Amino acid sequence: MSLSTRFRDGSVLWIFPFCVFVTYLFVTPPTADDVWWRLHSGDRILQTGHVSDRNDWAYRDTGHVWVNHAAGHDVIAAAVNRVAGPRGLMFIYIFPLIWLASRLLKTGRLAKTSRIDLAWALCVPPLLAIHYALRPYVFSDVFFFIAVHAAVRWHGREDVGIREAWPIGGLFFFWGQLHGAVWPGLLFFGLFAVRWRRLARFRLTEARAEVVRLRWLILFPAAALANVNHWHGLHLAWRYATGDFAWLSRLTEWQPAGPVVLVFAGVFAGGFVFAYRARGLALDRLLPLLPLAIAGALQIRHLPWLVLGAVALLQGADEERRADEERRADEERRADDGFRSEGPAPEAGVSAAMPERFSNLILWVILVPLAVVPALLHAGRLEDPRFYPVKLYDRMEAQCRLEAPLRVFTLHAWGGSLEHRFNGRLAPFLDARNDCFSKETFERYFHITLLGDGWYELLMADHPDGAVLPDAHPLVAQLLQRGWIPGTRDGHAVFLVTPAHGTLCR
Repeated sequence: MSLSTRFRDGSVLWIFPFCVFVTYLFVTPPTADDVWWRLHSGDRILQTGHVSDRNDWAYRDTGHVWVNHAAGHDVIAAAVNRVAGPRGLMFIYIFPLIWLASRLLKTGRLAKTSRIDLAWALCVPPLLAIHYALRPYVFSDVFFFIAVHAAVRWHGREDVGIREAWPIGGLFFFWGQLHGAVWPGLLFFGLFAVRWRRLARFRLTEARAEVVRLRWLILFPAAALANVNHWHGLHLAWRYATGDFAWLSRLTEWQPAGPVVLVFAGVFAGGFVFAYRARGLALDRLLPLLPLAIAGALQIRHLPWLVLGAVALLQGADEERRADEERRADEERRADDGFRSEGPAPEAGVSAAMPERFSNLILWVILVPLAVVPALLHAGRLEDPRFYPVKLYDRMEAQCRLEAPLRVFTLHAWGGSLEHRFNGRLAPFLDARNDCFSKETFERYFHITLLGDGWYELLMADHPDGAVLPDAHPLVAQLLQRGWIPGTRDGHAVFLVTPAHGTLCR
C-alpha cells in the first residue's frame, strides 16, 4: 500500500500525535524528584549486596520497616549512572516512554476505524506525560500495557497453552524484581483475561470451563512473589490499595487531577467510547476499565493506566478481528481455487508476518535516536533545583565540617538528594520514600513547615543540628530570630546551623 493511500484511509494519522509527544519530550526535561534516594538505594545495594529493610537514612522513624518494592530498579539505575552518567540515566527512562507512545498511538489497525481513533489518540500525549519522570513506574507502564494486551488476546482464545503462558510468567517475574506495581498489574491481567459474560450466567459447567481455560493464571502470583520482598511486597500493595496511607493525599500526585487534565481525560474517554462502539465490541469487556477510571479520577498518578488499559483493549480486539478476517479470506481463496487439504490450515496472519516484522525493526531503528536526543539535551538538567540544590551542597562540602552524622531538617522534596549527595553524613527529617514514615511524622512535618502553633517545640523535640531550606521559606526568618546561624548560602537556598553548632562552617 502506497504512503498516499495510507494517508487517505487514515492508517498513518497516528504520526501526528506521536510527533506531538516526541516534541514535548524534546523541550521538557523529566521530573527528577525520587531519583536521588533511589540512586542512593541502588548504590547501597551494589556496595553491600543487601537490600535494606529498615529506615536507616532519616532521623525520624529510624528503624521503621521499609519495603523497598523497587530494589531491582534501584540497582539498574545506579549501575547505569555509574557507567553512562546522567545521559545514560535519562535514556533508560525516556526510551520506554517513546516506545510506549509509538505503540499506543499506532492507530489504523483497521482501516474503517483509523480516523475515529484520532479522537482519543490526540489526548494520549498529555495523559501519558503524567508519568514523565525518572521513576520506576515508567517501566511498569510498559509491562502493564504488554500484560493487558496479552490478556485481551487470552480472552479471545478457547484454550491457552503453556507456550502462551510461560512468556507472561517471565514478564511477571521480571516485573516483580523492578517495581511493586506488579501486583495491580497481575490483578488487571486476570480481569481482562476472564470472560465475565460466561461467569455471569451462574452455570457451574461454564464456570468450571473458564477456570480450566485460565488454569495457568495460578502460576503467575508465584512468579511475582519471587523477589527479595516476597509477601511483604504484596502486603505493601494491599495497604496502598486499601488507603492505609491516608496521609499521602496531601501530596500532589495522590490528589485528584486538575481541571485541564480532566478535560483531556474526558475527551479521551469520549473518543474511546466512540471508537469502541464503532468496533461493535461487547460491553462486558469494559468492566476492567471501571476500577482504573475510579482510581484515575481519585488520584492523578493512576490516570495513565486507564489510557494504557483502554488502548490495549482496542488494539487487542483489532488484532483478533484482523486475524479472523485474514482467516476467512484465506478460506475463501482456498475454496475458490478448489484447494483441499487434510492437513492443518496455515496460521492466520502468516502472509503479513514479514512486513510486520520489518516495520517493527524500522520503528526500533527510529526510536533509539529519538530517545538519545532528549537524553543528551536534558542530562545537564538532572540536578533540578526543585529537588537538588546543587550549588548549596557544593558550598556546604567546601565550607562546612560534615564528618559526623548530622540531623538536618529539610523539605520533603530535598531529603533524597541530601541522602545521595552526603551518603550518610547528613540525615534528613524525612524523604520521599513516604511509606516508611508514620502518619505522626507527616503531621509534624506539615505542622512545622506551615508554622502551626508550637511548631518550634515539635522541631526541637528531635534535636536537629541544622536545616537546609529555600532562602525564601518562612521557616528561615523564624529560625534566624531564634538564634540559628547561617552556615552557608547560595542566594536561593541556605544551610542554617543551631547555636550549639555555630562553628560548623567557616
